[in-house]
Formats: sequence, C-alpha cells, structure tokens
Amino acid sequence: MAGTAGRLPNRIIPTEVVPIASQRLAPGEFRLSSEHEGTTCAIVLEGELDLACVEAVENELYAAERSDAEQIVLDLADLTFIDSTGVALLVHAIKRSQQNAHHLWIRRCDAKGVRRVLELTGIEDRLPYLD
Repeated sequence: MAGTAGRLPNRIIPTEVVPIASQRLAPGEFRLSSEHEGTTCAIVLEGELDLACVEAVENELYAAERSDAEQIVLDLADLTFIDSTGVALLVHAIKRSQQNAHHLWIRRCDAKGVRRVLELTGIEDRLPYLD
C-alpha cells in the first residue's frame, strides 16, 4: 500500500444518521407562513387558530388582498383547532372576497375537530374549497 498514505479510501463509510427534530407543532402552538408565486398568494396555517393568533392571519390576508394576487389560497390542511374568532375570520374573508372580486380558495382541513366546528357553525358549505 505504498503511496496511499494520507489518501481517503474510495469507498464511502456510512456514518450514524441523526434524525432532525420534527417540524410538528406542540399542542397550543400556531404557525403562519405565506408564499407568493406569480399571481397566487398561499397562506398556510398550522396548529391552533384562536384569539391569540387571529390578528396575524387577518393582517396576512389584508396584505394578500392589497397585493397583485389574483388568487389567494388559505391552506387549512394542517390546522388542528379553530375557535369562534377563527370562524369569524373565515366568514369576513369570504365576504371581502365576494365584494372585492378577489379569488379566495380554501384548502380543506384534515382534522375532524376543525371540520366539525365548521359544520356546526354552518360555514362548511359556504367555504370555496379547492377540491
């Protein structure tokens, strides 16, 4: 093996894989993110939508409405909880969308509890779902 001192072997030696911490939220947490691509603005809600965070969502919706977005998608897929202030936010957003010719679309929520609240409040049938 003359002349191989200081050279790395040609084979890859596997190393221990350390898992990255989960991106899931803890109970009671909320995350808001938005992305503008072309004429579409996507607003993604994760976790619990309640009084503590409804103002941030409202501000993000207003910003999207004032932008050049032709389509606004409010993604509820990863929402785990919604209270009456969250329901009111959806009702007001729909009304503004209808009055101002914005194209608001909702991505359905997977959580049974959230879907049940929307159903019981009568808003479920009024939401403009993507699918």
